[in-house]
Amino acid sequence: MASTSWSKQSLELRVHGVELHIAALLAAGSEPVVFLHGFGSTKEEYADFAQFPGLAGRPFLAYDAPGFGESTATKLDAVSIPFLVDMALAVLDQLDVDWFHVVGHSMAASLPCCSPTGHPTACSPSPTSRAMSRPRTASSAGRSSPTAPTTRR
Repeated sequence: MASTSWSKQSLELRVHGVELHIAALLAAGSEPVVFLHGFGSTKEEYADFAQFPGLAGRPFLAYDAPGFGESTATKLDAVSIPFLVDMALAVLDQLDVDWFHVVGHSMAASLPCCSPTGHPTACSPSPTSRAMSRPRTASSAGRSSPTAPTTRR
């Protein structure tokens, strides 16, 4: 079977005053597929992504949300959908990811549809099949918005 070399990563972040330890699986590269797990799941559910022949060599990122798997937060009661959106953006910023494709399962499928402040934005009927752009400009401050999959820098 085809395989992609991935490694375990440990990220230390601070989002809205909450200290986070985020456990992740990463196959580095341009425009990774970012997997967001659902309630009661972990990043390991996506670890076999690299084994699919059609996806061989594709960069990807999967991480545990706070309170799931190996990730922790100093204040779990702060975790909400808007918080998870801002946390996802912080993870991407720390890994210096500007462009990515997102797959969300269960509760995580709503994350691509939410702005960083928690207000819904325009999204496709199938948010998990959309690419999100994150141009780094002073005005956008690294925030994201759903765009067509063909959008490129």
